[in-house]
Amino acid sequence: MGILARMERRSTLNNPSTSLIDFFTGGSEVTSGVRVNNVTALNISAVWAAVRVLTDSIAVLSLLTHERVGEGKQRAPDHPLYSLLKLRPNPYMSAFTFWETFEGHIETWGNAYAEIERDRAGRPIALWPLRPDKTTVHVDTQGRKFYVTRVDGQEIRLPAEDVLHVPGFGFDGFQGYNPITKARESLGLTMAAEKFGASFFGSGAKVAGVLKHNETLGAEATARLRKDWEDLHTGLSNSHRVAILEEGMDFTQIGVAPEDAQFLGTRKFQISEVARWFKVPPHMIGDLERSTNNNIEHQSLEFLKYTILPRTTRIEQAVNHELFSAVERAKYFAEFNVDDLLRGDTAARSKFYREMWGIGAMTQNEIRAKENMNPVDGGDRRFVPLNMVPDDMVEDVLDVSDDEEDDDPPPPPPESDDERNTRELDLRARRSVTLRKRQSDSYQRIIDEAAARELKKEIRQVRRGLKSAFGARDGVKFRQLVDEFYEHHNETVRGAFIGILRSYLEVVIGAVGDELGSEVELNQTLERFLEEYADAFGTRWAGESAQQLRALIRDTEPDEVEEVISQRLDEWEQKRSAKIAHREANRSGNAFAKAAYETAGVLSIRWFTVGENCVLCDMLDGRVIAIADNFLNRGEVLDPEDGQTAPLEPRSHISHPPLHGGCNCFIVANL
Repeated sequence: MGILARMERRSTLNNPSTSLIDFFTGGSEVTSGVRVNNVTALNISAVWAAVRVLTDSIAVLSLLTHERVGEGKQRAPDHPLYSLLKLRPNPYMSAFTFWETFEGHIETWGNAYAEIERDRAGRPIALWPLRPDKTTVHVDTQGRKFYVTRVDGQEIRLPAEDVLHVPGFGFDGFQGYNPITKARESLGLTMAAEKFGASFFGSGAKVAGVLKHNETLGAEATARLRKDWEDLHTGLSNSHRVAILEEGMDFTQIGVAPEDAQFLGTRKFQISEVARWFKVPPHMIGDLERSTNNNIEHQSLEFLKYTILPRTTRIEQAVNHELFSAVERAKYFAEFNVDDLLRGDTAARSKFYREMWGIGAMTQNEIRAKENMNPVDGGDRRFVPLNMVPDDMVEDVLDVSDDEEDDDPPPPPPESDDERNTRELDLRARRSVTLRKRQSDSYQRIIDEAAARELKKEIRQVRRGLKSAFGARDGVKFRQLVDEFYEHHNETVRGAFIGILRSYLEVVIGAVGDELGSEVELNQTLERFLEEYADAFGTRWAGESAQQLRALIRDTEPDEVEEVISQRLDEWEQKRSAKIAHREANRSGNAFAKAAYETAGVLSIRWFTVGENCVLCDMLDGRVIAIADNFLNRGEVLDPEDGQTAPLEPRSHISHPPLHGGCNCFIVANL
């Protein structure tokens, strides 16, 4: 373990680390005589500007989750990590704030750390930034990596799999070098120049000098003369005042003028020096001396290519390794969308699009998507130039019979504005439902797996109580055990599913935001709704279980209760998790969508069936209600006219799907 084991060594007063020295001294003193640390360095305007340029450039990019499809890829908004990485890594930070903070830690400390909060299934549900000055990486004697972070003076040990760590440039592969430490001398010169400039203008005089008198002055006269002179001529407001000398006194200037000392030149040079350290073009931090309209765009593209792309790649590789499981990495990956930043000016883009469309490499809708424009009908057709075809097809292309008639259909009549708006809204609604159907299918599998795990625990407890009670042939005791167990079982179920439901809520509000054309934030209202829904979910689960068992105890002969309940538990183990998953994936998805619509200010919603449905669902298809109303009220009868389907009288209000067991309907905004 040699070298790795030595990483276990920590800072002590006998072996202080750089951060410990900085804590007591305010940073190491450099040759220029000032102290430089990670905090004081940000007081330098050029450093502040460089760090902001880098952090803003990373934070403005969307980190998107993609699914591999053949040789290509497509976005995977139904994956739980999609909204976590793109919208809200944790309940208190937007994605912009999180990645801005994360990248800022890399630029100023050389390392960025975030704790990965996981649900009971081990899936990431939140990312929490860790202070880089209070977090260190270690390797134990068995070669296992772990992290230690300090919170409120207490050390907390985190396993490597629960920490997203992105190190900057460094030689050991574990931690990056602290850029501020490496640049201390350069930054110290900058700080010294600023301090000198402030002191210089504060004194008000151009440079210091000497007052000469023909006679020797006593101590008291010298002190009084110095005070009177400084009161009259020191300070910015007293600069350039006329000096009146008495008794043959003479003033002689000494020292070197700031112009001679190249004070301003030093200040300009330090801007370029900071730009070199942070690898940013000088014009981006305020030095336009050598920039022109012709070369700024080229410098900006070089900045994206040689500065931003290495940083995004560093983060992407860490995210893909730490947040996706080994199985998921074969299918999914996260990638920053840098297309917007890599685009040239309007003329260059127009030329590029014309060429790509002209050779059939892009369709009209693909071009519109890159320009953040909605698709148009017929825009997915691909056109190719007829003057470039394989030589063995020339005769086929040119052989057009004279008697061939023009069978092209007449162009459709022009649409009215209302017809166009209706068609576009319906298209957006269908896209939203298609996306949410994929999300529902994905979370149905996730809920199924979680429900199967919880049911195993529940069944084990019930069987244990059954064996205990009926070993003594005591049905009353078993009923008591059932009542006691299910009195608080709803809290157990809630705790097991709250993380899954939160993740589902986040992907649903992302789909709703895409449908509405504006982002929907996970605000306090939606947080409260999530808590209430999780409570109701746990209550439904526990109530249904207890109700079934109590009914069996009540309606079964005492000698048969043990056998009948054991059979019911077998049924639970085989079928119940799938039933719960189908019902809850549809119910919670639509409940979350309705809550998101309310938050976004949507006034009415529409029932939307998918594929082939039953007669009852088809009767509600297209029905529009106010967002606060119900599609069907308790006691209201839904009576089909086919003469075959039995009428439905709901036992509770139906404010969103499902209408019945197996229902596969959705709601959309009625805009």
